[in-house]
Parts: sequence; structure tokens; C-alpha cells
Amino acid sequence: MDPVITEIEGPARELQTPSLNRLWWGVTASTVASRTLVITYPLLALATTHSPTAVGLTTAMLTVPGLLFYLPVGVLADRVAPHFLIRQGESFRAAIIITVMIMVALGVAQLPLILVAAFLEGTLSTVYSVAEAALVPLVAHDDKVDAALAASERSTQLGALVARPLAGALFGLNQVLPFIIGPILVLLSSRSVPRYEEKCAVAPEYRAWPTGRFRLKELRAAIVEGFQELRSHSFLRAAVILTAATNFMVNALIVAFIASSIEVGPLIVGLVLAAGSIGGTLGTILAERTQSQKWILSIHLVIWTFALMLPAVNQHPVFFAFALLLTGWGAATNVAMRRYEKDKVAADKLARVVSVSRLAGHAAVVAAALVGGLLVDTWNIQVATRILSITMVTICVPFGVWLLFLSKNRVRTPA
Repeated sequence: MDPVITEIEGPARELQTPSLNRLWWGVTASTVASRTLVITYPLLALATTHSPTAVGLTTAMLTVPGLLFYLPVGVLADRVAPHFLIRQGESFRAAIIITVMIMVALGVAQLPLILVAAFLEGTLSTVYSVAEAALVPLVAHDDKVDAALAASERSTQLGALVARPLAGALFGLNQVLPFIIGPILVLLSSRSVPRYEEKCAVAPEYRAWPTGRFRLKELRAAIVEGFQELRSHSFLRAAVILTAATNFMVNALIVAFIASSIEVGPLIVGLVLAAGSIGGTLGTILAERTQSQKWILSIHLVIWTFALMLPAVNQHPVFFAFALLLTGWGAATNVAMRRYEKDKVAADKLARVVSVSRLAGHAAVVAAALVGGLLVDTWNIQVATRILSITMVTICVPFGVWLLFLSKNRVRTPA
């Protein structure tokens, strides 16, 4: 029989605040490591080969695993204890980074090694993302889950804020430094995961590894169940479509900005991109004070439509920075989705539903990387930003009607 999650009553669901705080630090550490390496691996490929093509290949190796593995990892995280996945995945990740560090220190790092390491980094980051989302509702006490989910999203935003300037600074000082800091952060993340003896709310039946064979047909059926579960919730359908669409728009804007930033300089680029993480941190704080599902999505839609108008009006970096700051409200929608999933999605399907929503967002980011550069190459930054702004306005109208329909059907935040 496959392992299952069973409901735990009373004190078994309670984790002490120090344990939760340690978990948040672990999420931050893992995010810093991941976002730093996402920048470091392409820089290392460029320094090693002096080829822009190598940079593109390395970036692809970092992003392709999300497209391939989000759905299978969702199935796995519904069958395997999330804390086990995180510990094993982060330990393996540390070993990979240390291997690259040794190769770089010896001066023998070659492109094939970089590509393999980048692919594994992307794969293990995918595992962590889904497992962490499944873990938080299990380990936080019932009356603290909403705050815990917001804190988790906030840790991710803060980690991203730190990682972007850190990656460039460390690599600029010495190519080995990012690969020294990386394993330390990843191992800290692994050690932060709550243990069973800390009253982790995982039933004895929820084993460390699934028993028996898991056939391809069963995998497909399990993935389909995840899609069906998501489709049965109108709020989640709306939120996933909205976040995928807006992720596409803002990442296309970011790529367009970077593609046209030759005269701006790397420091300004880094500061502009950091504005998005600052906005995301503020968004998670506001999410805790905004309980209505309808209003969180509605505010998301209005703010992002206004934000994409700013760089269309003026292409100065300040306008891009302010636009990214405003789009940080998307973090509030992420928190709302996680709150809803915790309350309304069947526990044994939670990770699969999370994996579907993460896949949609990730696919949008990958597509945006192609579209943003193509817009600037075909026209210029002014035309590119106006196309994106007009597209966002076009999205706003039908989606606003859909949200109005949801409100008439009395979609409320779960108590």
C-alpha cells in the first residue's frame, strides 16, 4: 500500500516557534544559494569558454529541469515525507557544489562539468521548491499556518534580494568564492528542517520512501489527479492563470530592460532588479493583512497593469525599478494561493497541485526570456515596453470580468 498522509490531532501538529524560525532561515539560505548559483554558473561558463553560446546553454540547463520535473516531483512529494526530500536533496546539492568548487580551484573546470552541475542544480531546486511548499502546512500549528506561509514567501523574497548583488560581488573577487559559500548555505538549509522528534506532523504511515514499483502509467494517473484537483477550485484556476500571465509579462520586461542596458552599467541593472525583491517582501507583509481572495487577485491585476505602463511612458531605469517594485504584489497572490491550498486541497494531493502551479509560472518565465529579447531585437526598448503594456491592458479586461463572476459566486478566503 502506498504511504499516505493522515490527519494528526492535538499537540502532534504543533512545532515550537524556534523550530519554525530555524526553518525560515533555512528557506532564506537555500534561496540565496540557489539564486546565487543561477547567476554564477553562466558567469563561470563565460569565463571558461569566452562564448556567449555557452552562457545560453548553461542558462538552459538551469531552467529546463523545472519544465521536465515539476509534475513528477509533485507526485513524489505526495508519497515521500517532504522533510526527507529536502534533507536528501540539499545534501546531494552540497556535494555537487563542492565538486565544482574543487574543479574551479584546480583550474580544470570545463563546460561539460558546468552544464551537468547546472542541470542538477535546476533539478534539486525544483525538488526543494515543491517539498518546502508541502512541508509548511504539515509542521505549523493550525492557528499559525497562514502566518507561516507568509513568512515562507517572505524568506524567499529576502533570499532573492540578497543573492543578486552577492553573486556578482563574490564572483568578481574570486571565481571560487560562490562555490565556497554555496555548500555552507545549502547544508544550513538541510539542518533547518524539523525532525520527527520535534513533533513534525507526519504520520508513521507517511514513510521516508514509497514502497513497491511505481509504473509510468501510475505516474501519469497521479499527475492527472493533480490537474483535476486544481481544476475543481475556481480560485486556484484564476490565480494560476493570472500569475502565469503576469510572470510572463514582467520577465519579458526584465529581459527587454537587460537587453537594452549596455549603456546603463551592471550596478544599475542590479539595483533595478533588486526592486522586484523589495516589492515582493512588502507584498508578503500586505498579504497577511488582506484576507479576501477576490481583492488580492483584483489588486494584483490593477497594480500590474499600472506598473507595466510606467516603462512604456519613459524608459529611464527609475521607471523600470518602480514598475518592478509594484509588481512585488504578486508575492501576496502566492501567499493567498498557499493559504487556499492548505485549507481546501486534499492533503494527499497538495504537492501535485503546487507542482502544477509552479510549472505554469516557470514555463511563463522561460517563454518570457525568448520574447523579451526578441522584442528588443526586432524593434527597440520603447516599442517593446509599449507592446507589453498594451498586452497587459488587454489581459486586464477579460480577467477583471472573470473575477467579477467569481465574486458573484461568493468566493471567500477559507476560515
